[in-house]
Amino acid sequence: MYKLILVTLLCLSFILLSACIPSAGVRNLQNGNKQATYEWQAESDQIDIPFNWHDGHIIIPVAVNDSAPLRLAFDSGAAVTVLFETERTNQLKLDVERQLTLNSSGQIANVVNHNTLVLDKLSLENLTVLHVPLDHSPIFSNIEEAYFDGAIGYDLLSRFVIRIDYINQILTLSHRQSTEDNYLGWRALPIDTKTHVPYLEAFFGTGKSSQGDSAANNAKFLIDTGAPFYLYINPDLHPLLELPVQYYETKGSGFNGPYHRYTGRLEQLTIGEYSFPNLATHFDKTDYQDLEGIGLIGNGLLKKFDLVFDYASETLFIKSHSQFNNKSLVDRSGLDIKPHRKGAIVHSVALNSAAANAGLKTGDIITKFNGELILPATFDEFKAKLSSEIDTTQLCWDREAMEMCEQITLSKRIRKVLE
Repeated sequence: MYKLILVTLLCLSFILLSACIPSAGVRNLQNGNKQATYEWQAESDQIDIPFNWHDGHIIIPVAVNDSAPLRLAFDSGAAVTVLFETERTNQLKLDVERQLTLNSSGQIANVVNHNTLVLDKLSLENLTVLHVPLDHSPIFSNIEEAYFDGAIGYDLLSRFVIRIDYINQILTLSHRQSTEDNYLGWRALPIDTKTHVPYLEAFFGTGKSSQGDSAANNAKFLIDTGAPFYLYINPDLHPLLELPVQYYETKGSGFNGPYHRYTGRLEQLTIGEYSFPNLATHFDKTDYQDLEGIGLIGNGLLKKFDLVFDYASETLFIKSHSQFNNKSLVDRSGLDIKPHRKGAIVHSVALNSAAANAGLKTGDIITKFNGELILPATFDEFKAKLSSEIDTTQLCWDREAMEMCEQITLSKRIRKVLE
């Protein structure tokens, strides 16, 4: 699972708390790149940028330092702009000021000054960004897996009013001040952006408040368009949260090292007047630490709305659209997959799952489902099939230059765990 927020928040935390001798670039990152300027070349008050939807990410074209357009994730959970080492970013000329050590595992990032980013008819100039070398990336193992080149969040969000139209896949930037009169029929929710990422308060219904005080079930959640799932929380961060009695477990390695992730269903999450019962949720007691809130609300849930971010007024406007529903799906295959140049690479296979029974193994590259090639444009369709109510699907995969094909029978994975 991609937790891009962990990259950017941990980087920022390190910069703010651990840089004993701040350099010019570090100071730029500390103050939110306030020294950077922008040039608005559009004749109107807004710029519409089409985006691609890929593995739960909003991918926008951004030129960096006169490059051809790169693929950057629009990530409200990104407190700083991040570039990953990919085939495309390796062509860039980068003004590296210094390296930072990000965590106890020794992962590093380069502080890169004097960058220009161009999005359509908008340019951001003199930005300081973080560049993560491939061998220190928490997301990609090799160049063939690097399907996007980085993330941009606060550097856009802090300067403009931004609307996300998930249905038509349009990101709209405006430098006109918004008011609630502009958004009649929308719900205005206060957000806290002091850490350069947006938190809002939501209610989770655990039924554990012995005093009947619903306020006790309120908590702050990061609104993270860089996260592909519905909800991700750490039960250790709130006294009324516990692991559900039914779940399945996934083991892996993330930015903070090894983790155990539990996937189950939260009884209910309520945002404004919108409630989501039995919400598919990832519970993690080791890999997510956050002093501001208890977890992340990701694109799986956010894409059920139209959204407007207005950092100047610290407001998130939300409105349900024509495809709104309160359902949430979970994987039924046992596969943990990521995009790959040839299709989808298997990062792990759950024991006793449909995928394990079919013989799939870590490192296999799935190339077809139901006879159709897995392309960047069809990856999300394929992944959705693995969480759908269909009974079977045929998969073909490559292993050591050999192709294998099997029909796999999907099954429910969330089940009661015996004590």
